[in-house]
Amino acid sequence: MKSFLLSAFAATLLASTASASLVAWYPFDEGTGSTANDASGNGNFLTGTPAAWLGTGAFGGSAQLAPGATFLARTGSAGSLAGINATTGNKVTIMFWLKPNSESIGESPFWISDSNSSAGNRIFQAHVEWYDGTTYWDSSWGDGTDQRVSGDLGLVSDVLHHFAFTYNGDTGLTEVFKDGVALISGTTATQASLPWSTIQNMELGAASFTAWWPGGQIDDFAIFNDALSSAQINLARTGGVAALAVPEPAATGLAALAGLALLRRRR
Repeated sequence: MKSFLLSAFAATLLASTASASLVAWYPFDEGTGSTANDASGNGNFLTGTPAAWLGTGAFGGSAQLAPGATFLARTGSAGSLAGINATTGNKVTIMFWLKPNSESIGESPFWISDSNSSAGNRIFQAHVEWYDGTTYWDSSWGDGTDQRVSGDLGLVSDVLHHFAFTYNGDTGLTEVFKDGVALISGTTATQASLPWSTIQNMELGAASFTAWWPGGQIDDFAIFNDALSSAQINLARTGGVAALAVPEPAATGLAALAGLALLRRRR
């Protein structure tokens, strides 16, 4: 009986502390050098040199982008981005802090595709904003399903804003959040899986072969293979990505710990 109760408490604790599935995370806290480390532990480090490493950002340091030069990238053949290519599932969230240098500059703060040339299909890509002032979010664009939503996010260059882009392959719900609020939403095609294994190119702060160069400040870029909820996005916005990656025990988890300790004491 005691063994059963211990197992029940352990299950409750695990359930209460489960975190979103983090694929890659760049805090941009290096302060120097030409490498952005992947704090997710999946080894998806990026190489390149920003215009400047900044001592302050949304959380810790950040980086300054410069129009006309690739910021940070990881490219190769399919399978060479092991931490990303091994990802599975039909959901995605991409989030980061960004303050562009100006409005409507046609920027692409991230470009993730199945080729490191213009002949490839974009898998995850967004414009914040395009030249017409519209924000676009493409998930699996060009692979035959063409998920896209677009709309107006208002001012984006006035301060450092938090952006999150989500897609749920079960429902087709595709959303763009600004500062924790879903301002763009639409239902696109559903699909059983996303083509994670085909990704060969990931560039932050550039699409080097299209000249869609942004300029501005970027911080805490993260990719999840889950369509995070509004509550989770706001948790990351207020507490940083670490609040999702390494969550504090919930009340039920603490209760489970207390009960587990009591049972062990009685033994």
